[in-house]
Amino acid sequence: LNPRLVIWEDCEGRYYPLPDSDTSVYINASGGKMYHRRAVCPCISEEYYPLKAIPYIDLMSPEYASLKPCTQCNPPERPETYVQMNVTFTSGNAIYLDDSNGAYYHKNPYCSLYSKSDLPLHMATLTERNSEAFASLLPCPICVGKTQNPTLYYNPKGGKRYHSDSYCSSVNSDRLPLTPFDYYQLDDPEFAPLSPCPYCRPPARGIYPTRKTSSQN
Repeated sequence: LNPRLVIWEDCEGRYYPLPDSDTSVYINASGGKMYHRRAVCPCISEEYYPLKAIPYIDLMSPEYASLKPCTQCNPPERPETYVQMNVTFTSGNAIYLDDSNGAYYHKNPYCSLYSKSDLPLHMATLTERNSEAFASLLPCPICVGKTQNPTLYYNPKGGKRYHSDSYCSSVNSDRLPLTPFDYYQLDDPEFAPLSPCPYCRPPARGIYPTRKTSSQN
């Protein structure tokens, strides 16, 4: 086993650095349910060695969206997990910049405005955020739209909560990954009874518009 210990000081300004997009993770291409840190993992039968290498950024593609990190070799967490951690530990104030003096600042380090080779964007330092150059940047329209309509998750088989993490640790593993839906749907009859999960801490009701609140305006 290769246990991983993370010591975290829960205070404003701390964030988890994002892995490089071309960092290799490994998968069992014959129907594996997890991804791994190495081409050889003790939890995989030798007949499947060596595991197939893919770039870390590819975990965001639909083909690999259901894969979860191996609990034995401890690869990096999924990209969306790190993003949510940074949202949580910076009280939603995480700002990302590109390295080519772009016109926008971003709330999503994996903004779809960029190609995979340019991701992830780097988190702006305090010095960068206080600079004259930053003052001239505009909010990214793609990120603004996504921020106001984040993806949430739930268990359609009787779940009582909605989540920010499709692999929330408070849910039994046989119910994972959770099913996605949009914050905009949160007041729809199907989702109205759900309460926010206290573990993965999704955005509360009333922060952003929903279909119901928009129709009332």
